[in-house]
Amino acid sequence: MPQNETSWNRPILFHLCQHAAHLASSWRSDIVARLGHSQIKVLRMDAMPLAEEVHPYDEVFRVLEGQLQLKVAGQDFCVREGELQLVPAGVSHAVTAGSHGTPLIIDPPRPPTC
Repeated sequence: MPQNETSWNRPILFHLCQHAAHLASSWRSDIVARLGHSQIKVLRMDAMPLAEEVHPYDEVFRVLEGQLQLKVAGQDFCVREGELQLVPAGVSHAVTAGSHGTPLIIDPPRPPTC
């Protein structure tokens, strides 16, 4: 979260694309806020693909700028600026080559590892 804040007692304005542009590397998400039991993250995409993965929770991708190339349950999707893609829990998904820009991701926090 920005400036290591864990809770807020005042309104905060986030410049999400600017925040993502300053991340150290692409495909490394940063949690910018928490809402209920969900975390809100941004990241910077490059054109490289990411391996297929499956989560035990729903995941939401909202493209703020650019486009996200996704393969969800074997079907190709191009998620453009202003669009939102829901990936249900238990469904395989992968980023295919050609993605660029900034997505916003909403998902529950990962359980702690032992």
